[in-house]
Amino acid sequence: MLKLYCERSNLKDGHTVLDVGCGWGSLTLYIAKNFSNSRVTGICNSTTQKAFIEDKCLEQQLQNVDIIVADISTFEMEASYDRIFSIE
Repeated sequence: MLKLYCERSNLKDGHTVLDVGCGWGSLTLYIAKNFSNSRVTGICNSTTQKAFIEDKCLEQQLQNVDIIVADISTFEMEASYDRIFSIE
């Protein structure tokens, strides 16, 4: 399913990606691993989830992920992104 999301969004290696409500990081980690020249930013509202994703990044030697703990309803974005995902 994650591959399908990337295909349907026409995601390309090198894109900047925002994963809104990234949860435990399934999509964030998938994109970071399979599109290694991309930069992936995930937003979640849990420090526990952030720590989990960051641990997975260390295990998988992924250096193209940033995780932000924030409430998306009040979060002010300063960057622009090529693709934005919000998947339940």
